Amino acid sequence: MVSPAHRSYSGLLCFAIEQALADARRSKRSFPEQCLQHAAGAKGAERLALLSPAKPGSTAQQLSYATMEKSVRALATSLASQLVHQGETVVLAMPNSIELCVSLLAVPLLGACAFPMSVSLKDDETSLLLSLSAATLILVKDGPSAPRCP
Repeated sequence: MVSPAHRSYSGLLCFAIEQALADARRSKRSFPEQCLQHAAGAKGAERLALLSPAKPGSTAQQLSYATMEKSVRALATSLASQLVHQGETVVLAMPNSIELCVSLLAVPLLGACAFPMSVSLKDDETSLLLSLSAATLILVKDGPSAPRCP
């Protein structure tokens, strides 16, 4: 059973997405572009957009909407230079992180399909998903949690 609070939040979220899609159609901008411009608008540019809690031996990371927009656009430009085109698939093999969030916004900005893949998969599962994805590019985050691509 869905709680009334959850139902109303879900309804508001659907309404917000419908409004953003309608705005995108009217303005001839893509949905990801419309969302980025709305989020980084003058009223909210310095608000906190993403927060990654501190892990042992590191500090917390955070991005404002303005910084997130710059990061997303920089990654999208870099992906375009790696010859990622509209309709292609980009595998995102990284743990939950700010980098994953930025990647999830940058890939669709190019019209490509983001394919998030868990970093805790076994080698045979990773191989299967990579072959099924027909990915043009695989993005990974360096570090001990980076997946090993068999």
